[in-house]
Amino acid sequence: MSFLILLLLSAEDGSLEAQARRANEEGTALAKGNQLEAAIARFKDAERLVPRFEHHCNAGRAYALRRRWLQAWLFLDDCRVRGGRNVGPWVGTLLTQVEGELRALDHRPVVLMSEALVTVSFPSLAADEKWRVLGRRSVWLPRARFDLSLATETTSWTVVVPSNVDEVVMKPPSAVATSSTPNPNDAAPKAEPRAFVEPVLTPAPQSVAQPVVVTKSVEPERHWVGPLVLGSVAAASFIASGFLYGVARGSLDEANWHGPGPGFDAVNERYERERGAFYGLLGVGAGLALTGLIWWLVVPK
Repeated sequence: MSFLILLLLSAEDGSLEAQARRANEEGTALAKGNQLEAAIARFKDAERLVPRFEHHCNAGRAYALRRRWLQAWLFLDDCRVRGGRNVGPWVGTLLTQVEGELRALDHRPVVLMSEALVTVSFPSLAADEKWRVLGRRSVWLPRARFDLSLATETTSWTVVVPSNVDEVVMKPPSAVATSSTPNPNDAAPKAEPRAFVEPVLTPAPQSVAQPVVVTKSVEPERHWVGPLVLGSVAAASFIASGFLYGVARGSLDEANWHGPGPGFDAVNERYERERGAFYGLLGVGAGLALTGLIWWLVVPK
């Protein structure tokens, strides 16, 4: 008996598969005959019978041929998301063309974000032409202010998307708290649906949300060219003073070798000059290094 039930179920599934395949083939034939509206209807029939990403691929191409760009992008994007790696390269090429046409019509991509499955409806689209958003998904909207109709399994509401918003967080409206004690015999008041858009908008009843400007402190940029030059000259001074120190030590050894007399006085005089130059360069290098350090730490750009 169970085997017979499974056989009947498989036959019924096969029948649905056959009907969906036939509807898709009929839609393809109608599209080749330039009967695009009828073709789109058959592709939608095939999708209702057995959901497959190919049906939306074909419907999106037919909408592109009809130059109905928003519907074309809706179906082609859904085809791309559902098909993944199985989608042919022509889908990406056609999507790029459709996006160019939408930009020419002054549309822009807006990222919709939702933690629960939300259905997004457009006033100008048919009832079966909707976005389904879970997580992050981009949609193309007019650049002017636009009203989105949103719905979940339990509630529906409307969100206002201003022209300066690129991301919208969609959350269902919550019940409005009241300070009075409710009467159990009275019917519970219905909460007024409110749009909630983050992070750019702050929702408010009966008013248009305004952008929230977020500021952060910035560490002042420091000068680096001047301190770098001073540090380089200071390093050169230290190197030169080290060289002079070696020369002065050589002169001192030579003076000690001569002993007292005219030779000693001449070499000793030279040693004194070399020692003075050594201390002078050493002081100049130290002063330049200290000046560069103070410049770097104290003087902001």
